Amino acid sequence: MLENFILKEGYKKILYTFLISVFFDIFISSFLANLGYVLCLVLLFIFRNQNKYFGPKKNTLAICDGTISAIDIKGKKSILHIDVSIFNKHILRAPQDGKISLISKKHGLNLNTDSYISKKLNNSITFMFNDLKITLIEGCLNMHTSLSKKDEEFSQNQKIGVFTSGKIIIEMNSLLNKKITLGQKLVAGESILI
Repeated sequence: MLENFILKEGYKKILYTFLISVFFDIFISSFLANLGYVLCLVLLFIFRNQNKYFGPKKNTLAICDGTISAIDIKGKKSILHIDVSIFNKHILRAPQDGKISLISKKHGLNLNTDSYISKKLNNSITFMFNDLKITLIEGCLNMHTSLSKKDEEFSQNQKIGVFTSGKIIIEMNSLLNKKITLGQKLVAGESILI
């Protein structure tokens, strides 16, 4: 029942924050407790669940909510850079029917993703989804990144993971939809990429 409103990946963080706030309220300071309660509300907002039905489409769809920050075209390949803030919905959805194959998982820092060095030093996960190469680069406010099991078969728009903040880089072997523009807001499961 709770999963209809809050992502299960946020349960522990929300519960621990609430329990620490209650402890502060009883034993230490009501000011610190109030800060904890506010943080608990922020975590509830961040880990909210989007219960929406998406009809199947033949196209490749956006993997996550976010804003397009860069578009690169190299021959017949397209590279799309998507900024994901903590105010977006954080469910990663399958862009098409297929499987995940993990390429690399790197542990590192959580620097601001706007800096060049963040691509080399930040935590990142790179995986293939059919012919799409997807890289998740965690940002400075990232609280949670998870990806489903790699051998599982996914249908389009099915949840494949959670990504709270950072940059998503999608490399495609075909050209983008002509309606995709710089600064456009993408909606997971609705915005058509190809």
